[in-house]
Amino acid sequence: MNKLIANTLIELEDVTTDFTYANGSEAISITKHILEHIEGVKKTPSQQQWNDAWAEIAKCDSPKYFKPRFTIDGCGVYRYRQNYIKSTVENLESKFHDQLMKNIQDRFMFDVDCVVEFGCGTGHNLQKIRTRNENIAVYGSDWANSSQEILTKNNIHSWNFDMKKCEDFPYEEIFDNHDSVCFLTVGSMEQIGKNWGNFLQFMLNVKPKKSIHIEPIIELYDSNNYYDTLAIKYHRQRNYLDGFYSLVSTMKELKFVERTSFGNTYNEGFTILELEYD
Repeated sequence: MNKLIANTLIELEDVTTDFTYANGSEAISITKHILEHIEGVKKTPSQQQWNDAWAEIAKCDSPKYFKPRFTIDGCGVYRYRQNYIKSTVENLESKFHDQLMKNIQDRFMFDVDCVVEFGCGTGHNLQKIRTRNENIAVYGSDWANSSQEILTKNNIHSWNFDMKKCEDFPYEEIFDNHDSVCFLTVGSMEQIGKNWGNFLQFMLNVKPKKSIHIEPIIELYDSNNYYDTLAIKYHRQRNYLDGFYSLVSTMKELKFVERTSFGNTYNEGFTILELEYD
């Protein structure tokens, strides 16, 4: 089966046409870098590392999104359509992310009055959702206490919540005040590896109107494509999300899936899943 799903929500060309595909010698150099990088890459950061990272920005009067100091940078190239590309566009991944989130909001959030993001970090996604539509209430949760400090400064109500454990989340407070609730994760389920069972059961139990997940999905890489095999190897070395799609792909709740085919040097973190709960 061809696992490269045709894009309907976004193409890189919607953001920029300023990119070129890596030629043969460039691709060889890139793959060599990736293989060397994978050998030394660390697992996902710990809860304490995330808390320390967000604590740095929580000290600011007007906190804004930033990448934690332990974020691993690429080598100046990106993945697109199972190839490597080069671009002179500054912060291309962030620009793609912003356009994708706008398209997702237009497509999937037009009929909700509340968005709750799990693993929201600094709350930058929630701030932009609220800016685009002031009628949507936004709430955040994260397992790092310093995240709540940032969200409080940005006037976003938040809770401490560990998606691995799913304990003590005041969902009744949200559901009692809103008719159509959307749950959201953006690169946060990535961090919980195979420990997603409690979170999926939590969603099935509390039944939001829908949940949207923008995550790296290992099952949608093509093992017959060499560049995808490197992404698979990197994904496993980082201990990223594993098995979630294999289960939800068999469930009636899954209504939409799309591999956007764009990513950083090492992997693609923008696969979209949308689930609806009766």
